[in-house]
Amino acid sequence: MGYPFSVTNAGVLNARSGTIGGWTIDPNMIYNYATIADYGGVSGHDVTSRVTVANGTNGQHDFLVVEVNDQGTYTYPFVVRADGELWATNAHITGAVTATSGTFTGTVNANSGTFGGTNGFIVASNKIYSNGKSTATSTNNGIYIGSQEGIYLGAYNSTTKLCPFQVTNAGVLHSEKGTIGGWNIT
Repeated sequence: MGYPFSVTNAGVLNARSGTIGGWTIDPNMIYNYATIADYGGVSGHDVTSRVTVANGTNGQHDFLVVEVNDQGTYTYPFVVRADGELWATNAHITGAVTATSGTFTGTVNANSGTFGGTNGFIVASNKIYSNGKSTATSTNNGIYIGSQEGIYLGAYNSTTKLCPFQVTNAGVLHSEKGTIGGWNIT
C-alpha cells in the first residue's frame, strides 16, 4: 500500500485514515465512540464508550477493546488479546466452558457438575457426593451430603442401616470409631 488511499481494479479499498459509517480508521485500528446520556437515570451523567478493533501491535496486544469513560474514570469491561486472553465484566455465558485451570472469586452457583476431575465431587440438585455414592444409602464407599438427609461417609451397611459416620439433618450423630471429649469410641 504505497499510497494513503487507493482502490484496485478488483475493488479493494486501502485507506490509512478516515471514517466509514461513524468508525474512525487509523493505521493500526478502527474505533467508534458512543455517548450514553443520563447514564443510570442520572440527569447530566453522560458516559462515553469506545469500541476498538486493533491489529494487536499495541503493548497489550489487544484485538478488541471496549473502553468506558465515566466522567474521567476509565474502565475496560471487555478485552480480547492476540493470545486469546479474554477479559469480560458481568459476562453471561451459555453452553459449555472448558478450561485447564483458573480461579473463581465470589459466589459460584452450580446446579450440576464435577469438581476435582472424574474422581472428584459431583454436584447435583440439593446434593454433593463422591465415588458414586449418589444417595445416603449407597453401598459405595464415598461421601454424600444431601440437603434432605445430612452427611454420610463410607459405605452404607444394609444390616445396621447405618454408614460408618453420619450426621442426620435432625442432628443425630453416628460414628463407629473415634474420640469425643477424650472418650474413645470403638
